[in-house]
Amino acid sequence: MLHKPLTRERACACEYAAVDRFRSPRRSLAAAGIGALMLLAVGAAEGAAPNLHSTDWNAVTLPGAVCGSSKPIHLVAGRAVVSSSRWPGVRRVLVSREPKVAYGNFNGGGTGEAAVGVICSNDSGTAAGDLAATQVVFGIDGSSLHTIGIVTPRHPALPNLPPSLITVKLGLGAAIATEFFYGPHDADCCPSGRAKTYWLYIHGGLTAQPTKVTRQASK
Repeated sequence: MLHKPLTRERACACEYAAVDRFRSPRRSLAAAGIGALMLLAVGAAEGAAPNLHSTDWNAVTLPGAVCGSSKPIHLVAGRAVVSSSRWPGVRRVLVSREPKVAYGNFNGGGTGEAAVGVICSNDSGTAAGDLAATQVVFGIDGSSLHTIGIVTPRHPALPNLPPSLITVKLGLGAAIATEFFYGPHDADCCPSGRAKTYWLYIHGGLTAQPTKVTRQASK
């Protein structure tokens, strides 16, 4: 078991809780009462909601739906390997977390939200091996993380091309998704098309609005 460091608050609590035999009984009881209250305060702080900015995103649990798994996906060092009913011809689907995490606040208060990019691939190591890209939006429910929604590309991808990539910004009342989609002559590295979708935060979840193409892909 890891011992928590002796913070100033803990030290004070222990000091006040100790009964000094040289004090009067009344003062000793008062001191003990103060110590108990301080210990309760410390305990409440320890059970507080997690801070999204200090979350280890390389070790979070993703909903299985992001890569077609029937079970939740537990990341280890930002990666996992799953079996997927979504791509039955791929024996092992690699799930990888993208490095950048977007932070924001849908309602202007509380603990805020975070969006984590996820790539499903056949583990070929190139963009041509990518199977899907999503953004998983997390929030805080009590003292633990929970999934608010999965933001996916909405613009239809052309067959035999890599899937669209996606980034999000979390704003007041919505996640704003930018899609990077491929044209028939785009290199794997560089999708030339752009589309934007607003995902409204409604009743604790995300609902996609109509997608607008802001730049056509090269033809």
